[in-house]
Amino acid sequence: KNAVSATSIGTTSFYSRERLYLCYGVYPKVIYPGVDTKFFKPLKNIVRNKSVLCVGALFPSKGYDFVIEAISKIDKVERPNLKIIHGANSYPNEYKIKLNKLANENNVKINFVSLIDDESLLKAYNSTALTVCANLLEPLGLVALESMACGTPVVGVKEAGLRETIINGENGILTDRNLFELSEAIMLLINNKKKWNQMSRSGIKYTSDKWSWKVSATNLERHLKTLAKKS
Repeated sequence: KNAVSATSIGTTSFYSRERLYLCYGVYPKVIYPGVDTKFFKPLKNIVRNKSVLCVGALFPSKGYDFVIEAISKIDKVERPNLKIIHGANSYPNEYKIKLNKLANENNVKINFVSLIDDESLLKAYNSTALTVCANLLEPLGLVALESMACGTPVVGVKEAGLRETIINGENGILTDRNLFELSEAIMLLINNKKKWNQMSRSGIKYTSDKWSWKVSATNLERHLKTLAKKS
């Protein structure tokens, strides 16, 4: 009832707009959110380790089990560690137990970190080789953008909102939900320093030009002014 009564509906991605249209028959205005590119930025004098970073709630929808299995397809000599940063300790413990078991069975070193502050998150983005986003139909997701703003390339599954933030081959790599494709993309960025540097620079410029808070606020203000004139 609210959806069909509204004069205007805003949403955060084209994928979300399509879902809302299917559900309610409305056609929202896409107004992308942004990231604080003055805070999320490359840091100097931080050594990047050979690890893969995932950030987000400790739920199956984030696809962490898929990431673990993909990393296990990499040769043991080159296999990177996996670090998962999740927001709180209040998630169901069963999923964490399952992930630990899966990692042990597949000889993947995994580290869970929770309840960190923004400064620690910034350092985590800056000290990893790359960030992986394997979310199941994430409407948009800010993790990929925060990572790119820090100069850390992203490997993501080619689904939903990630297709709108990651430009394949430019600021990151998009793959199908295929274990071997994801593992190959991870190793490409770890082993190919030239490609890594190119994507790192591109990600910093891309987020600064198109995904900053200033850009997001300007687009929202423009839309609100248009609505005010119509009324």
